[in-house]
Amino acid sequence: MNSRRILLRSVLVVSFLFLSAISWGQTVKAVEMEDSRLLPLVTVLPGKPLDAFEVSRSIHNLYKTGLFSDIQVEKEKNADGSITLRFLTAPQPYFDKPQIDGKIGVKKKKLSNFLKEFYPAGKRFTEAQFNRFLVDMRGFYRKVGFPKASVQGKVEFSTDGELAFPTVRVQCGQPLMIRRFDFIGKKRYRRVIHLGAKERFNANQLEHDIGRLKRMLKKQRFYDAVVTSDVKQVPAGVDISVKVSQGKAYRFVVENVKLTPDEYGEVFQYILENGLSAASLRVTESSLYFKLLEKGYCHPEVQNRREGQQVIFSVKNAVRLPVSKVEIKSDEPMKVSKPECYNRIELSRVETELSTLLKKQGFLHPRFSFNYDEKTKAFQVEVKKGRRVLFGPVSLRGENGVIASVPGVVEGEPFSGEKLQSAVIKMGKLLREQGFYRPVVTVHRGKRSGNRIPVTFSVKTGGKRIISAIYHHGNRKIRDEMLRKLIRVKVGDLVNVDEIQAIQNRLEASGFFEKVEVVPYESGPDKLALFIRLKEQSLKTVRYGVGINSDEGIRFSTTLVWNYLFHQQLTGTLLFRVSPKRQQAYFNIAGENHFMSSVFLAGEDKSVYRFSRWGPRVSYNTPSGNFTNTIF
Repeated sequence: MNSRRILLRSVLVVSFLFLSAISWGQTVKAVEMEDSRLLPLVTVLPGKPLDAFEVSRSIHNLYKTGLFSDIQVEKEKNADGSITLRFLTAPQPYFDKPQIDGKIGVKKKKLSNFLKEFYPAGKRFTEAQFNRFLVDMRGFYRKVGFPKASVQGKVEFSTDGELAFPTVRVQCGQPLMIRRFDFIGKKRYRRVIHLGAKERFNANQLEHDIGRLKRMLKKQRFYDAVVTSDVKQVPAGVDISVKVSQGKAYRFVVENVKLTPDEYGEVFQYILENGLSAASLRVTESSLYFKLLEKGYCHPEVQNRREGQQVIFSVKNAVRLPVSKVEIKSDEPMKVSKPECYNRIELSRVETELSTLLKKQGFLHPRFSFNYDEKTKAFQVEVKKGRRVLFGPVSLRGENGVIASVPGVVEGEPFSGEKLQSAVIKMGKLLREQGFYRPVVTVHRGKRSGNRIPVTFSVKTGGKRIISAIYHHGNRKIRDEMLRKLIRVKVGDLVNVDEIQAIQNRLEASGFFEKVEVVPYESGPDKLALFIRLKEQSLKTVRYGVGINSDEGIRFSTTLVWNYLFHQQLTGTLLFRVSPKRQQAYFNIAGENHFMSSVFLAGEDKSVYRFSRWGPRVSYNTPSGNFTNTIF
């Protein structure tokens, strides 16, 4: 639901209150709501006069949670002249997994791929969204060869109204068969098309195979190849004709320089993927130019021309200029890392390195000139520093006493943009550590006077925020106690934007949730309510594997992984490996930071000896280091 719709509903509700003969300014005796945990999002406070803006903001906050499809405000006039407001809410259901019944007619894998792309799993349920899904599903059946397929759906809701369970009944009907399939072209390309006569027509498959054939021809450098298809529906089915005109393959040639096969592939990658065109030739020229610079060539010139089925890239002035030493002419000794050669890339790197060094010393506009001495193979740099600029008066504007001074910026020291940026970051971090919710620090450079630039830092703290409530929604398997451990903050604590982001990061890193969203709400003066929307992911996974090696022969393995083991932040792993010569079982429990323990059982049967062992192993962390105890 977009913000315009929310605002419109808020305005309609406020208008309803106005038309119901409620005088704004009447005292609100009580505010009631079915789920009292969400009352902190309601900014209409008991004991305060009724305010239209606060009613509108309360409705807006509740809609933003995504939990409600409709919100109504009911009023009740009390005997003492005050009023009681009731927020009546209808839950917003979300799409759950669909159930597909009837005569499906297609393989489960294809249907599963369609559902992954088109079914709105986990999204807000609306009739329009469900009807669009049914339309997409009918289109899917038409494309896979069932033009008369019937797709009907109905929806049931959970008792709490939060989940929608769609049921889709499919009657695929008679398939559309291919009566005749004609292929004109080389036989090796026919194998790419996975359709034939007397098979069910699948438009998706035909489109996919033709696209694959075109890509294959492009990779083989048949850029003039033409692939056409014609589909005609007749009373007995469908007639398909596919024609492939391959043409001749193009060859790429680089003159005057040698490239390795890997370098050759990198240079021509764009043409191989996108085909032969004027744009791709320009991109390839540029790619070859920079590849030659990387190889140490100085100022190469690249031009292309076409001769029949050959595309020739001619390289001129491909000369290497090796560097034996660096000579820097400057007022003060300066050092840079020695370049391998003299070319555009190394010039840019040396200039950036020297410029960064000089700007830290207050020389804001240095100039450089470069030269190469062929006799001594010297990389020569002449440096003109220009005038040194210093910090002028440093002033601080904002709330008094919040920050005593600007860190790292002192009047009379060399002027540096890095110092200004570093000071802004440090001041923002310091203010957040003091409990300010969203501080803003800006810096303004004044007009230069002589060789000094005055700077002014402006600080807007934005005030502090105390957590008035924490509401989480969507955890069905993960217990509230575990969520509190991950969230860490509690009602009454100061909070800032960094901590809110840290909460989201901790929840995502736990591995319990597929999606996490932490939304802060202004619930009153200097108060903030946190709404945490969660979508759990599967906590159990199973993996299978088959391998072969010279020692054991064929080996089978099965791995079972449990997250949230024993309702704690633990992960359990059960691994079985079985081969004719060796059998292994391994169970491991791992915590995020505190410990890891395992129990193992192994047996080997070889012609020379028989070996078996079992035992537990415990690993734990201490301030002195990590320790592991193993008992056989």
